Amino acid sequence: MKYIGWLLPIGFLVWLGASANAAMVAPLTSAFKATGAHATGYSLNGWVEVTGNPGLDHLVKDVADVGHISGAPVSQSGTTYDKVTVSQQTAGVTTRIIAESLTAGGTYIVIDRTSTDGLAGLYDSQNWLTHLLAPYGTVHLSVNLVGWVSQSYSPAMAKGLINQAFAAVGANPVNAMTTAEYVSVAGETPAIGTSDTLAGRPVNIQVAVTPNTYWGHPEVLVGSPLITMTY
Repeated sequence: MKYIGWLLPIGFLVWLGASANAAMVAPLTSAFKATGAHATGYSLNGWVEVTGNPGLDHLVKDVADVGHISGAPVSQSGTTYDKVTVSQQTAGVTTRIIAESLTAGGTYIVIDRTSTDGLAGLYDSQNWLTHLLAPYGTVHLSVNLVGWVSQSYSPAMAKGLINQAFAAVGANPVNAMTTAEYVSVAGETPAIGTSDTLAGRPVNIQVAVTPNTYWGHPEVLVGSPLITMTY
């Protein structure tokens, strides 16, 4: 598995992320830019555990209407969950609003947004997402930035880029992994005010570099609190 920090409640993947922090995106962008990577896109995932027993159709419709997301609701059910999803894709941006209830207990409202247009709209998307979710409770947020570099891939090169990213935000490494497919380091920086835990230690930034033979260029991913994309 090439990513860490996910919880699979059954119906969908939810990140046990830090409470949404308006200061998260700026240092994450600084770390990403320090690698010299050309940005190709980003992803945001935010969720809230909703109190009470709101109807899923009503819940997803309310959030979609306020967020001006149009799309036919799609319902899915399993032995342990029920969920309703509204999706919209416009100009390289894909947005999914999901309301899900678990048989074991808990109702969640989730927003996923991905963009393939570099970092354009990143700040606006974070503000939009947290604005939509905040009325329902504490917002948990993960942010991932993606790009590529023109250098030839090697573990040493990957470690050098990761060191540059960490240095840019004063991050200290907590956990590192090197495989034939990627180099990844998770750590903590005071520049991001919230954190989660990994093996009992606080973390709020992760940087990974992969050869990405499909692109033909090494791929760089920078995420907070951890990367929540497959790489």
